[in-house]
Amino acid sequence: MPPLIRDLLTSVDDKEWQNSLYSLLQNQTYNQCEVDLFELLCKVLDQNLFAQVDWARNSIFFKDLKVDDQMKLLQHSWSDMLVLDHIHHRVHNHLPDDAPLPNGQKFDLLALALLGIPSSLDRFNEITMKLQEIKFDVADYICLKFLLLLNPG
Repeated sequence: MPPLIRDLLTSVDDKEWQNSLYSLLQNQTYNQCEVDLFELLCKVLDQNLFAQVDWARNSIFFKDLKVDDQMKLLQHSWSDMLVLDHIHHRVHNHLPDDAPLPNGQKFDLLALALLGIPSSLDRFNEITMKLQEIKFDVADYICLKFLLLLNPG
């Protein structure tokens, strides 16, 4: 494996991503009879977006850019990177379609992956299956994530 890809792989922390997700779900629903699942979806997306920005700001190449350029790149890539993260976690970490909450409700993780747009489910599943077929691995994931971030075209 080339040294650059090894360096890129150091930015992948799947456990932190999952712990952050499940921690937020637990904290937002603990001792609650019922929560607004759409509001919870927005909070989780907000947290994921913040994590994307933090990841990018500390990433090789990106951190050396001017702030204006960083903002433009993030504006063009944030949604694709969020979807890619979910596909990666579904394929490599067996992220389920939904997560049970402490109050008995279920949080639709698939809706989170679709950014709240259920009409894109078939396309999402198609892409996920194709990536599994080509044995899309963690190195492929992080390289694609950097391409999405650094190539706004």
